[in-house]
Amino acid sequence: MGLVTKNGLAFKAAVPFEIKKDKVELKEKILYVTEDKELLLMDLERDEYACKSCSIRSLCVSYLKKVAKESKVQLEKERPRDAWKELIIAMERNVIENATYLRISGLESTEREKELKESEISC
Repeated sequence: MGLVTKNGLAFKAAVPFEIKKDKVELKEKILYVTEDKELLLMDLERDEYACKSCSIRSLCVSYLKKVAKESKVQLEKERPRDAWKELIIAMERNVIENATYLRISGLESTEREKELKESEISC
């Protein structure tokens, strides 16, 4: 997808997705590179990192604030997990609204596209 180049990472934020039939479903995860060149992954789909029992809660909140500030997202939620979800949704919306195009790899061809390719080959 062009996220990695010879010289390093070629993205600021990456939004994971899953192809489901004819839809692209965004996941509750984000991969983000801070201005200090730190690579962060927040995966809200995993439940073993509940806020109450989290051993790195203060670090999590620190990075939450850092990413929100860098991406200019105003957070309203107080619970870190809810605030991360709010931040991820805002960043996804920003990517989608401001992208001139989105590169999506792994999309299956539709049946019609397959038929067209087969007919081109058979002609």
